[in-house]
Amino acid sequence: MNVSILIDGSFFWMKHLEARLGQPPSAESVKQACELIMADSEFENDKLFRAYYYDSPPYGGRAVHPISQREIEFSTTEQHRIKNDYLTQLQRMPRMALRLGSLAMQGWKLNKKNMRGIMESLSRNLPLQPQDVSINLVQKEVDMLMGLDIAWMAARGMVDKVVLLTGDADMIPAMNFAREHGMLVFVAKFGYYLSDKLREHADGVVEFTLPAPERTYTPSARVVSMPPNGGYAHGTNGHAPAPPAASPVPEAAAAPAACAAIIADPAIPDILLEDTPEDPDDHIGNK
Repeated sequence: MNVSILIDGSFFWMKHLEARLGQPPSAESVKQACELIMADSEFENDKLFRAYYYDSPPYGGRAVHPISQREIEFSTTEQHRIKNDYLTQLQRMPRMALRLGSLAMQGWKLNKKNMRGIMESLSRNLPLQPQDVSINLVQKEVDMLMGLDIAWMAARGMVDKVVLLTGDADMIPAMNFAREHGMLVFVAKFGYYLSDKLREHADGVVEFTLPAPERTYTPSARVVSMPPNGGYAHGTNGHAPAPPAASPVPEAAAAPAACAAIIADPAIPDILLEDTPEDPDDHIGNK
C-alpha cells in the first residue's frame, strides 16, 4: 500500500524546539521523522509515496520597531537566512513536496517568552525594552492547503494511508472525508500531548521519539492508541501490539552552529519562534 505523510511545518518546528531545548529542526530532522513513522509495524509492507511539508516562507518585509524606533529589514536577518535555507533543503529532498502559504504582518505583540519580566517591569512603572515585543506574524493558506490535499488524495484514491503530523483540530473534517472514502488516517506525535479530538477521528496514533544528539539509537515508532469504535482493529481484539524492541539507527546529525544561536540582537524579534497559525487556538495539541 502507498502512504503519504503530511507535516504541519510550524507545528513541527515548535515541537522540535520544545523537545530539543531551543534547537530548531534541520531537513535531516524531517527525514528522520518520516523514516521513524514508516518503521512502524502498521506500515511494514507499505511504501512512502510522498511526504508533504506545509509552511510559509520567512517574513522578508520591513518594519520600524515600536520601542527602539529602529527600522528592521527582515530579509537581511540571520533568522530569515536560516529559515530560507531550511525550506530550500526540504524542497530538494526526494519524495518531498513543499507546500507554501504566506505570512501576514499584524503589528507587534508582547513577547510571551519574556512575559514574567514584562509584568514585573510594568508593576514597577519601568518602560518596555526592545526585547519585550516581537513582530506579530500570522500564517495564511497553510491549513487550507493541507486540508485540500487530504481531500484530493482521498477523492482520487492516490494513496491507501495518510499520516498527519499536526496538532490542528481544523484537520478533522478533512480526516473524516478521507476515512469516508476508504482511506486509513493516522496521526503522528513525538512526546507531546495530543488532543482527544484528533485521536477520536483517526484510525490510530503513531508515536515515535526523535533521537537526541548524544543517543546512538531510538525506539521504533509504534501505534499506541486506537479510537473506541473506530472500526479498525490492529492485532488481537483491536488492541495495539506490544512495542517492538529498539533497533539501532545512525546518530542524529547535529544542527548547524548558526541554528543554535538564533537571537543575536535583542532588538530583532525572533521571527522563527513567533510565527503563529491563522488562529492561535488552532493548535490544540500545544496544551
